[in-house]
Amino acid sequence: MLTIHSLILLGLIEVAGSECVAVSCIDPSLGVLDYQSCLHILPLPCTSGSEVCGSDGVTYATRCHFAKAHCVSASITFAHNGPCVGMTSYTTLPTTSATTATTMKTTTSGHTSPLTTNSLLASTTQSISDILMEVFCHNLPSINCNTGFNVVCGSDGNLYPNECEFSKALCHSPGLKMMTEISSCVQS
Repeated sequence: MLTIHSLILLGLIEVAGSECVAVSCIDPSLGVLDYQSCLHILPLPCTSGSEVCGSDGVTYATRCHFAKAHCVSASITFAHNGPCVGMTSYTTLPTTSATTATTMKTTTSGHTSPLTTNSLLASTTQSISDILMEVFCHNLPSINCNTGFNVVCGSDGNLYPNECEFSKALCHSPGLKMMTEISSCVQS
């Protein structure tokens, strides 16, 4: 059964000033950077993109709509791109897959024995943090970082006025890390 809240998250109803653009709507179990991304993702208009399927069996109109749903309920994870066809829900999601190959090996005594090799294939799903950052970075012009002054030191040696500005820099420098010691950024 779809609720008004679900219809908003699916993008079927647009509500100006929706109740879920406030800090109180964000799932408190999110990590610091995901939480910061969610602060700026929730008020976004989510205007374009392709459908994605959430672990809750809901087809979200865009990655942005999915990101909003995850921000409100961290238990909703990414299932796959495209609509949720014939799916009721996922409880666990595959993030990697393995292949096993068996070939015959001839030993020095002339006998053959099976030789089994395993290889781990690349990840088949994006992490939630990657999706949140993708939505955040895709909407940089719409994101206002006037969220206070709490200086953050980046691994590039630069000081950022707050986590939001640090996240914007992260869009252009994916390897950037937040440093725990502000002294790492002391400029001479």
